[in-house]
Amino acid sequence: MNKNNFIITALLLCGACAGRADEYVVKGSMPGLQDGMTVKLRNIEKKKAVVLVSDTVHNGRFELRGSVGAPTFCELEVSNRPLVTKKKDVQTYKTWVFLDNSRLTLEAPHVDSIGYVFHSMPCADERHYVTGSRLQEEFNAYRRALLPLELAAHVPDDKLSEMRFYRFRYKPDEYARLYAEQYPLLTAARAEVRNARLRFIQNYPQSAVSLLVADAIVKDAGDFGLTSGQLDSIVLVVGEVTADTARSARLFRRIKRARQLARGVRFGNLPLETLEGDTASLAAYVPAGRYTLVDFWASWCGPCRAALPQVKELFRQYDGRLAVVSVSCDDKVAAWKRAVREEKLTEWPQLRSVTEQSRYDISKYYNVTSIPNFVLIDPEGRLVLSTDDPQILAQVLICRLS
Repeated sequence: MNKNNFIITALLLCGACAGRADEYVVKGSMPGLQDGMTVKLRNIEKKKAVVLVSDTVHNGRFELRGSVGAPTFCELEVSNRPLVTKKKDVQTYKTWVFLDNSRLTLEAPHVDSIGYVFHSMPCADERHYVTGSRLQEEFNAYRRALLPLELAAHVPDDKLSEMRFYRFRYKPDEYARLYAEQYPLLTAARAEVRNARLRFIQNYPQSAVSLLVADAIVKDAGDFGLTSGQLDSIVLVVGEVTADTARSARLFRRIKRARQLARGVRFGNLPLETLEGDTASLAAYVPAGRYTLVDFWASWCGPCRAALPQVKELFRQYDGRLAVVSVSCDDKVAAWKRAVREEKLTEWPQLRSVTEQSRYDISKYYNVTSIPNFVLIDPEGRLVLSTDDPQILAQVLICRLS
C-alpha cells in the first residue's frame, strides 16, 4: 500500500470511529459497570416509551448508535437485570438525554452514582452526567435550575394528594383547615416553577429545549391557567426556534387550544333545559357584577353529589356575591329530577344539557371531560377557574371575595 492510500484509509477509519454527522453516538465507561449489564435508550415522548437502541456492556464499556430526525427527549437506563436471579437484587439507574445526532458521553464516578429519574414527578436522586452536545448542556442547565423548585412544589402537592386519597380519615373542619394551609404553599411553589421556566426560555430563545419547556408551561397551567397575553409572550420568545420544527408544530397546536381556554376569555353560552322542560340559556343565569359558579354534575356521579354540601356552604357564605347554577349531564330526566329533590337543590337554578349542540359547546368552551367540574366566572363574565375539587374552588373564592 502506498503512502497516500494509507493516509486515505486511515482517515476513513477515523471518520467511521467518530460517527457520521447524521447519527448519534452515546458512550460510557466507569467503575462498577459490569460486563453483561444492559444499557437502553428510550424515547419517552410517546404515550408508551419506545426503546431506540440497546447494548450490552463489554469490557466495561457500552456504545449506542442510531439517528433521530428531530431532537428527542429520552431516558438512558443502565441495569444489572441480566446478571441477577432475584428480583430484589435488580438495580436500575436512569438519567435523561435530550438527544440529537451528536456524540455524547455518560460520565460518573461510579455506576451507583448515576442516580434515578422518574418522568411524572421530580426525584431527589436525579443527577446529570450525560454531556457532549450543546443541546444536552442546555437541557442540563434547565434541570439544574428547575429540580430544587420542583422538589419544593412536590411537598405540598404530595400532602394534598395524600389528604384527598385518605379523606375519610379527616373530620370536615380539619380537612378544610389543612387544605387551607397547604394549597397556598402549592400555588406559590408552582408559580416559582413557572417563573423559572419562563426565565429559561428567555435566556435560551433559540434552543430546542425551550420548546420542551414552553410546552410544559402551557400544559401544566391547565384550563384557564394562562391569559392570552401570557401565551403571546411565550410565542414571542420561542416562535423563531427552527432547530425542531416537529416540536414547534406540536407546541403551537397546544397554544392554539390554550387560547380558547385562556384565563379571562368570555364564558360561552349553552342551550339548556329547565326542570319544567322549558328551553333556557346559560347566559340568562350569569348575572353581571357577581361571580358565578357553574357546577357540571349528574345524578349518577357520586363525587358530584358528595361535593354538593360544600357548594351549598359556599353559596351561603358568599350570599349575594356568588351566584350558582347547576348544569346536569343526565340523560334521564326522571333521574335528574329525583336527585334534585333528594339533594334539596332549591337555592339556585337547576338546568340540564339536552341537545348534542349543548354537549359539544360544553366541551368546546369549558373542556369538561369528567364530572364534577366547577367553573368560575368573574363579574365581567370572564372565565377564571376550572377544577374538580371544591376545596380549590373555596381557596380561590377566599382570595377573590374575602
